[in-house]
Amino acid sequence: MRVRLAVTPFARMRGMLGPAARAGQADEVLLIAPCRRIHTIGMRFALDVAYIAADGRVQRSLRGLAPGRLPRGCPSAVAVLERRACAGAWLLPGQFVELVGIQEKPEERKL
Repeated sequence: MRVRLAVTPFARMRGMLGPAARAGQADEVLLIAPCRRIHTIGMRFALDVAYIAADGRVQRSLRGLAPGRLPRGCPSAVAVLERRACAGAWLLPGQFVELVGIQEKPEERKL
């Protein structure tokens, strides 16, 4: 699975709007960090969402979150993974996520 990072304030705010909407196609997801709450206002498609704790454990998972929604956040999350909603397998609460091979600037390491 390929992961695109959204770690700057502008990238986190934009999320999957505009050019970032390519994320979630095929094997691509968007990692928003730090993040405890998301929205789908302005989106044109549904999302699959997973809230991730600092230890990598999935705290909460949403499938097919419709556009125009403001779901409740997850206070224990430090990051969120998003992709376009699809019928494929998705993360479940209690599973662990390990991010391997992601290169980032030292000042952006917030997970």
